[in-house]
Amino acid sequence: MNQMEHSSEVCLAAVKALYNALDFAQTNFENEVERNFIMKVVCETAMSKGLEIRQAVLECLVSVASTYYEYLEPYMQSIFDLTANAVRVDEEPVALQAIDFWSSICDEEIHIQEELGEDGGSSSPHSNFIKQALPVLVPLMLETLPKQEEDQDQEDGVWNLSMAGGTCLGLVARTVGDAIVPLVMPFVENNAARSCRTLVSI
Repeated sequence: MNQMEHSSEVCLAAVKALYNALDFAQTNFENEVERNFIMKVVCETAMSKGLEIRQAVLECLVSVASTYYEYLEPYMQSIFDLTANAVRVDEEPVALQAIDFWSSICDEEIHIQEELGEDGGSSSPHSNFIKQALPVLVPLMLETLPKQEEDQDQEDGVWNLSMAGGTCLGLVARTVGDAIVPLVMPFVENNAARSCRTLVSI
């Protein structure tokens, strides 16, 4: 997967191999030096010119989010930058995986909160990634909502950026509760006003 590899086929195969091996990498992620190396290579490869490679790398990050949540804190700024760029400017298959990363983080934090609520303790540390990222994550997801094509119905079964972003926002709301309200209200009010102007013009 390193940058010295010029064959996109070899790089893609390496990314897929890492994805399939993540469940067996507990010892590697517990070792800071090895974990740093893995995450460095993953983040570098996420900027590959190959669409399939970028998509596969984001799939790896989604799996890392759900498998090794407790080790992610040192890498979250780099991951946010990568995922934000993917959502805003990359091809849809890559952008969808980027959104799925944050949905997976939400799932992990909701699970931890449920454990804390049941018995006052949890086997996993709660890093509050969603709460910390809230001021930038919510606007990023809100940007995806208008991207649904006008003639596209949710019942069509086509998973798109708008649907993925809306689902992620729902999970963010479950994770942080009322803290999301001030961040979404301007969007809601702006779009309500826009809808009213459209109806008046019709």
